[in-house]
Amino acid sequence: MSKPKLIVLDLDGTLLTSGDCLLLPDSERIIKEIVSMGHHVILASGRPYRAMLPVYKRLELKDPLISYNGHEVYNPSDPSCPSISSRFRKDDIVSFYNDVRPYIKSMILENKKTMYSLGKPEYLEIFFPKDGIDVVYGEINEIIDNDVFTCILESDEKDDEFISSRAKQIPGVGWRHWRGAPFSELYNIKDDKASGVRFIKEMMGFSKEDIIAIGDSDNDYEVMLEAGTSLCMKDCKSDLLKSHFPQTDYDCYHDGAAYALLKLLKE
Repeated sequence: MSKPKLIVLDLDGTLLTSGDCLLLPDSERIIKEIVSMGHHVILASGRPYRAMLPVYKRLELKDPLISYNGHEVYNPSDPSCPSISSRFRKDDIVSFYNDVRPYIKSMILENKKTMYSLGKPEYLEIFFPKDGIDVVYGEINEIIDNDVFTCILESDEKDDEFISSRAKQIPGVGWRHWRGAPFSELYNIKDDKASGVRFIKEMMGFSKEDIIAIGDSDNDYEVMLEAGTSLCMKDCKSDLLKSHFPQTDYDCYHDGAAYALLKLLKE
């Protein structure tokens, strides 16, 4: 067997199909085969832990998950394993919300127990399912009672400049707009997917040369810089990734990530 690799995979648009978020049969079979070869597969996503767990279980994985874009690193198979938990401060969120409220149509935030929602943005439900979490609706400044892992808002593109400038007034926080959807999100500059990969790499004793990363979005860029070998998905939506990394032979609708890994590991 070749030396074990640490394989970091984004979910939506990478391992899963884009939009309908399906794990295709060949991808499931190949990832299980790769794990049986002794390699370690890390799922890394902006999704919450609970929305990643069904894929994790189907693939019979045993290693940590990187959820909420790196705000949480946790191993479902071993709760005693070292973990990361990073949140946005409630007071910062309330101040931000009060400033941007006239410009937003909806917003969701959540921590382990509660989702706080202004409106009911249906587009987000497949990524942030309501099963397994309490949901409270209302004005965010009135309902939020704790720090949160995530903050996603819906707005018109014409208001991005103001929202972005206000978000960046929060210490250590950045802002980015999603491609192809009227949503944007706050992110922690220090605790991101890449910091989660570094944490796992050091904990498990891997070097950069041992890491393979595949992604499709701008928020995968830093992760891919952490890897010795990185690929972006064919037809991915990130010009940044396509300008820096080679593409897979197939897209997410044709098991592109899984077949690329199989090809790399058999070279």
